[in-house]
Amino acid sequence: MVSSRRAFSLVELLVVITIITLLMAIALPAMSRARESGRTAKCASNVRQIGIAATSFALDNQGDFSTGRWANNSEISDIAPDEGGWVADYVLGEYTILNQTLCPTSPARVSSFYSTESIDSGGSRWIDFEPTGDNAATSFYKRGFNTNYAASWYLAYTDMNSTKQEPRESYEFTLGPLNERTLAKVVAVSEVPLFGDAAVLAGRSTRIDGKRYKMASELSGMPHYNEFSIESRSGTSPIVGRQMYTGFGEVHGGDLTNITFADGSTRNVRHISRISKWYDEKTGIQSIGYIPTVEDRLYAGWLVNQGLNE
Repeated sequence: MVSSRRAFSLVELLVVITIITLLMAIALPAMSRARESGRTAKCASNVRQIGIAATSFALDNQGDFSTGRWANNSEISDIAPDEGGWVADYVLGEYTILNQTLCPTSPARVSSFYSTESIDSGGSRWIDFEPTGDNAATSFYKRGFNTNYAASWYLAYTDMNSTKQEPRESYEFTLGPLNERTLAKVVAVSEVPLFGDAAVLAGRSTRIDGKRYKMASELSGMPHYNEFSIESRSGTSPIVGRQMYTGFGEVHGGDLTNITFADGSTRNVRHISRISKWYDEKTGIQSIGYIPTVEDRLYAGWLVNQGLNE
């Protein structure tokens, strides 16, 4: 008996292949979005855990969320990085395991603390890493001192002693680490950031344990400093203005940043980079003005000094 079955023609096979290719082209972007959504959720959980660590640290330390900025420079931090600063605080106190709670989306896997400039900061360094260079801090890194999240400037410094002084990274000119009592004076506690996705430092990398890694900013940025402020009474006095959040990074979907706030909440903030792009149309200089589209969800004013507390 002769079988009635016949083989597929070349045209039919090409049609089937084309259909499968089209289906894959439709499905792959959806799968990619689903994976990124999962990574974003994981990142939000990570940064929330760091916020919980800060709150737990505050309960044990008279309301201080940390001992300040984590840095190997005695001019911007008043404690050695293996003894204090927020990263060492939470690692040594076993509040969280920072090097195991990295943002899964960010291509930066190492903190900018490990940059050659940071580690070998001349006569101002706390620790002499020997030998100097890219491999200087491998043992330090293996002790768990690492993160790819950034602390807010508020967490490290709270506010300037005076709104008319520099430098903005020197603890001597600031009020020091953020304390719960300071937050009690702020209306928008739910909008005061503590930690967030860090900006990836373009073209910057370091070598740790034989591998090269991209670096993430360790601080959210700092306040604007306007040499001729449009809001000063004389019109010529320099003034420290609103926060620049250039150290936070839009690493999720091109415009999202996961941030945990002083009230314990964690949210996605869109277009955080806009805060660092304020310009006064009349003068062409950076303004200390208010940008509601972003600041409705992210506080950027002064915490203690009066004047920029909207």
